[in-house]
Amino acid sequence: MSNGKSAFFSLILPPLFHPLHEQIYMPTEDYTDRAIRFMEQLDKLRHQLSTAQEQQRLLLSRMIELKNNHQTDLPEYEELSQRSKNLQAMIDKWRPIYLERLQIIKDIKASHR
Repeated sequence: MSNGKSAFFSLILPPLFHPLHEQIYMPTEDYTDRAIRFMEQLDKLRHQLSTAQEQQRLLLSRMIELKNNHQTDLPEYEELSQRSKNLQAMIDKWRPIYLERLQIIKDIKASHR
C-alpha cells in the first residue's frame, strides 16, 4: 500500500478499522448473522420434530385401529410398523440435539437478566 493511500484511509477510518490492522481487529465472521442462522435452524428443527411427532401419532393411531380389528397380519400393518420405527429413530436422534441447542438459548437469556 502506498503512503498516500495509507494516509487517505487513516483520515476516513478510525484506527480500529484501519486496513493495516484489519486482520488483527476485524472479526472474520459476523456473529450477529451467525446467531440469526442458529436461531432459524433451531426453529426449523423444532418444526420438523413437531411434524414428525404428529406423523408418529397418526401412524400409531392407525396401527392400534388395525390391531383392535385383528388385522395385524396385513401388509399395511407391517409397513406402518416399519415407518413408525424409522420415524421414532429419527425423533430419538434429533430431539436431544434440539433440547441441547434450546438450552444454550435459555442459558444465554438467563445470563443477560
